[in-house]
Amino acid sequence: MTALANSTAEPIVSQADYQIAQGLADKALVTFMNTAPLTASNNDPQTILSVLSGLNAFKTAVDNSAPYNVVEDIMLSPIDRDMEKAFQTS
Repeated sequence: MTALANSTAEPIVSQADYQIAQGLADKALVTFMNTAPLTASNNDPQTILSVLSGLNAFKTAVDNSAPYNVVEDIMLSPIDRDMEKAFQTS
């Protein structure tokens, strides 16, 4: 099981901040989906799919009020790691 599946929802301290986080998670996913085709010819499709999967997991974690450490783990791997690979210029 994943860390997200094993986590419980955290209480929301600020509803406004939570709604902002949800909006940013949505925007990150949409932005990546719009830019991924521009990089696909230069990259391994598996890298693109890994970032997309990570962004979906991130959005789900935020929507489910997952603990901060779970959300951070998703951001650091695979999103951060594979995002660098997807958009490297050399």
